[in-house]
Amino acid sequence: METSELQRNRFYSVTPAVAITALAEVLITVSLCVLLTKRLLNTLIVYAVNRCLLNLLVTIAELAIELQNAWSTGLSLIIGSLYANSFLASLNCRKRLRRQDSTNNRSQMNAS
Repeated sequence: METSELQRNRFYSVTPAVAITALAEVLITVSLCVLLTKRLLNTLIVYAVNRCLLNLLVTIAELAIELQNAWSTGLSLIIGSLYANSFLASLNCRKRLRRQDSTNNRSQMNAS
């Protein structure tokens, strides 16, 4: 195959997948912000946005670079690590959120 034909095939096969990934990131972030309407709302929304924001930015960068050169392969490898790191960060913050929630519950009970 010629180089232009390879680029065209890559455009039609990889670009939609990356665009769907970026759309999924946006939908996950928005749904987390909408669904988190109970206690600790502001804190949880900040965690949700921070968890998805870096992943979304790298995915958009990959989409923008996709047609130009091989940097998109490197960004694809980075995205996997970002997902793992954001998941671990979410797990690590649970203890702090529980402690904050119990403090808020105690202060609400004392106010009643």
